[in-house]
Amino acid sequence: MTPARIRIAAVIAAVLLAVGACSTDAATPVVSVPPAPPAPGALPADWTESTVQVPVDAGNAVYVAPRSPGRLRAALILAGSDKAGQVAARELSVMLAQLGVASLRFDGAPSAVPDYAQQLDRAGKALTALADKAGLADDRLLAVGHGSAAPLALALGSGSTGRGAVPIGLIEPVLGSLPAGAPDPLQSAMALPPQKHNIISCSDADIAVDCGAVQDLADVMTGTHANYVRLRGVSHALQEDDSRDPAKYGSDLPFSAGLYQSLGSWISMQ
Repeated sequence: MTPARIRIAAVIAAVLLAVGACSTDAATPVVSVPPAPPAPGALPADWTESTVQVPVDAGNAVYVAPRSPGRLRAALILAGSDKAGQVAARELSVMLAQLGVASLRFDGAPSAVPDYAQQLDRAGKALTALADKAGLADDRLLAVGHGSAAPLALALGSGSTGRGAVPIGLIEPVLGSLPAGAPDPLQSAMALPPQKHNIISCSDADIAVDCGAVQDLADVMTGTHANYVRLRGVSHALQEDDSRDPAKYGSDLPFSAGLYQSLGSWISMQ
């Protein structure tokens, strides 16, 4: 057989083998993805809560940290005074503690309903109180805004309170019905420094959030290393609940495992 015929025979054999492989009855391999670990429901055993004085009338400021803190990060958690906001703020402090991040949050509502300028002043003073309490410089600080507190987190993310810009988490951000004097969130997002790693979440079961508006915000934040997390079946109180029933906020339901896992990824990027 000539070399040319040998080559032709080899090609024919290869084609026949390929056809045979395609027609096999072997099942397609199934790749299983392990579920996200369950969200924690309590602080780690060696972590405690204590009251911190912030020089504003804004409810109780609660500091969450380990009894023997080493070199850690700390996050200011901002949320609305409604039931969902308070449940979410408490759980966010638990999630962050399990991820090794100290936090400061407000429990309860201010004695008066402040406008945006007053809210921003409170947030700036709280961030300073957190830095002083934890003994950390700005490069170890984070800001997490839930719901209606998203504009405040955006302001902290751009350094609008006089401190350095910090990485931010916008968790189920409410971008409509903003307080008097609040800037356009899209304009605020454009002022974020590009080198920070940020996170945004929106759930299909959160009746308080417009995921279309959140998508627009995420698009603007693309240049800031923003991770946009689409959650499924999670309420505005960050619980696993697709009923869309506000009466269930704070009930005996698990918190979002997907959000907990995403926050862990965000923390690891800092």
